[in-house]
Amino acid sequence: MKTQPLITLPGGEAYYLPGSADQCVVLVHGYTGTPGELRLLGAYLNKLGLSVIGVRLPGHGTNIDDLEHTTFADWYEEVLRNVAKARTLARKVSLVGSSMGAAVVLKVAATTQLYKSVVMSAPLETYNKHYQYAKWFHFIHPVEKKKPRKFDVPAQYYASYDEFPLLPLSSAFKEINKMQTNCLPKITCPLLIMQSTVEKHVKPESAQIIYDHVASTDKEIVWYHHSGHLLALDGERQDVYQRIGAFLTK
Repeated sequence: MKTQPLITLPGGEAYYLPGSADQCVVLVHGYTGTPGELRLLGAYLNKLGLSVIGVRLPGHGTNIDDLEHTTFADWYEEVLRNVAKARTLARKVSLVGSSMGAAVVLKVAATTQLYKSVVMSAPLETYNKHYQYAKWFHFIHPVEKKKPRKFDVPAQYYASYDEFPLLPLSSAFKEINKMQTNCLPKITCPLLIMQSTVEKHVKPESAQIIYDHVASTDKEIVWYHHSGHLLALDGERQDVYQRIGAFLTK
């Protein structure tokens, strides 16, 4: 039996918050992050009565060597596993994803029935194009340093690796680059799309691409003009929580 790597980052543990309503929300964090990224959002939704599962994507919260040996398919399967678990806890199952977690949510929403979905900063179009071509770049530049990030919340909510391997991004963007034609038209559940207009990672047109190509009839884009990439942690986070809560409970 394969030994599981130790969780080393604060906020790195998956979690479950039981609720009173007949809906379970599965939260999916981004690349290099931890379940802690969405824990404050999870606590807010739980106060509304919703059950919450905070997923830990394979390779995250442990070490970058562990992350380097994972793929988008591994993250997708882990979210599917947690969706199946959520179905044993509540009749309605919804998904919320941030950044790369949002891309995984889109893939899951296209392949299984969900009550509702929320995607924040989904990276369909990015400013840094070498992520898109990671399958070549990783041979000459296998690991990239990250700029330190800081938010006005306790550190366990934004802990992440300080560097990351490019190789897993190869499989991720192979999937993401096909989503406009192969994935988005299959999404029919109500969908809330949230995107910053001033962040430095994901281009705003990503949100519009999603909106224009999903088959959902109940869909909305919410734009933020004073927040960065991680909407659930930045200065407008309370509005983010309130809008997600209202969407999921209406």
